[in-house]
Amino acid sequence: MDVKIHSQTDPVHQHMRDLWEKMRGTICAALRDNPSIGEFAIQFDVFDDEHGNSQEGLYLVCSGDICQAREIVGSYLGDVPLINTVENTPEVELGAISDDSLLLVKWEAVENDVAKALLDAESVGEFVVGPVSRLHDDAIYLGCTGDATRAEEIIQSFFTKPIPIILDNIQLWIGATPPHHSLSQSSDHDTPLNTGFQEFPAAGSSIGVSGMSQSGSLGLAVSNLDHSKMFSITASHVMEHSVETDLPSAPRIGALIMSPPDADHNHELFNAIQIKIAMHDIFYSRYYRYMENNAQASQERRKLKKQVLQAERTVTEIKARIRQYGTTFAGFRGVVDGSIINIGVISPNPERTSRENYIDLAKPNTIVEFNGWQQPTKGMDVLKKGRSTNITYGKVLGKLHLNARISIGERILETSEWVIISGSNRPFMRAGDSGSAVCRCPEDGQTAVGVVGIMFGGSVGSQANLTFFMPAATVANGLLHLTGEYLQPQSYVPNNPPPRLLFTPHPLNHLDPPITFSPRPPTHEPERMVPPIEPPNMNWDIPMLDMYKDC
Repeated sequence: MDVKIHSQTDPVHQHMRDLWEKMRGTICAALRDNPSIGEFAIQFDVFDDEHGNSQEGLYLVCSGDICQAREIVGSYLGDVPLINTVENTPEVELGAISDDSLLLVKWEAVENDVAKALLDAESVGEFVVGPVSRLHDDAIYLGCTGDATRAEEIIQSFFTKPIPIILDNIQLWIGATPPHHSLSQSSDHDTPLNTGFQEFPAAGSSIGVSGMSQSGSLGLAVSNLDHSKMFSITASHVMEHSVETDLPSAPRIGALIMSPPDADHNHELFNAIQIKIAMHDIFYSRYYRYMENNAQASQERRKLKKQVLQAERTVTEIKARIRQYGTTFAGFRGVVDGSIINIGVISPNPERTSRENYIDLAKPNTIVEFNGWQQPTKGMDVLKKGRSTNITYGKVLGKLHLNARISIGERILETSEWVIISGSNRPFMRAGDSGSAVCRCPEDGQTAVGVVGIMFGGSVGSQANLTFFMPAATVANGLLHLTGEYLQPQSYVPNNPPPRLLFTPHPLNHLDPPITFSPRPPTHEPERMVPPIEPPNMNWDIPMLDMYKDC
């Protein structure tokens, strides 16, 4: 990934800066096209040489062959001094900006005006913008679905001197879960990892409304202080029959919640039927070869019959599963105090409910139990488990401006949301992970951690993968108004009661933030899976299979 950071320089270095600005796009493209260089960051800068004289140059780091990177830059700019060029540097990551950052102070003075100007520029499209930390400098991150160059011009116009800006082209989704046709894609990132049947669904299990095609994630179990009432929570849009409804919206009370939902269940069933068909075909193509009455033929008959019976048994077992997890108890999706609230409450069936409330990290002694709420802080290391990407790790950036389609038609809302940056090249979330619980990463020897929020959307770009979530106080307040009780995650660890989160209760009154209208891209009906025609189970009583009847 290349990072385009624009820096202010002294006038004596104007010529070199102009040359860099002219060739920057070509140089970055050449660096990207060379796989030996890996990830890199490059920017124009000014530094003092060993004699204390001011010199202009380029700051260049990469995760691969730095010598090759130097050659590429030199071929365009000649003998330009290269600063801090070190090989095998760690992956360049975004981080939370410090509260005393000078850029943060400047940004807070103009951020609302910047957001309004970006909203008014239709060519920019949907966007995420806000201050972040990267490399040795702070910058403004701007991810958009449209004209990033125009967006940068707008932001720079609010400052007397150029500021560092990280531009990113993104795909963004809010409050939408895809049907299961994405399973047919070959990319590992696009293949859901946590869609199978679980007798007792837990954090990250796949859930959805009966009869609907979308899927989402089960967040976690919550209960009142005396454990007399227990609910499960997710994002409200996971339980709604359509996300194409105006705000505020809510799911239909009493709707059946399935785990796994219809789409994930049908995908597994259709695959099992395909295997059953294949085993029948193999049997009919070979059965006649082993009709002799001897030990070897008898052994081959047993093998063929076993394959058929196993395939038939698998289909029968999948069909017999009791998938109903519970019913919709309450939900709310709207904008409160300038931020999205997207909370769904499930009344789980007792026979499919477990008091275990944890994430198994699949490592020795790494069971992470949820224990109460904890407000997120900038820079906090977090993790989650979801339907589509399973277990992922990230870092809280803080709150950024978000401008995205949230409801019907061409309506676009601009809000301010808490954001997580992925801790690796792998996205922290993808569509289908909505509703997942985000918890703080445990420290050494720690087994119980606080839940910091619930996810509801995200963006994927070339520079950063971002996730949007509701913080713990927002979730706790929403649950209080939806259920009438203070609810919190319970770890059930002896002598380890969760601390109560302090917050000021306030009603869930939806209030539209600034609204703009922009052409909505055409929607396409998702590919619908065509179920295979299931053959009847093998009839072993027919005369032609007499030799297989008792084997």
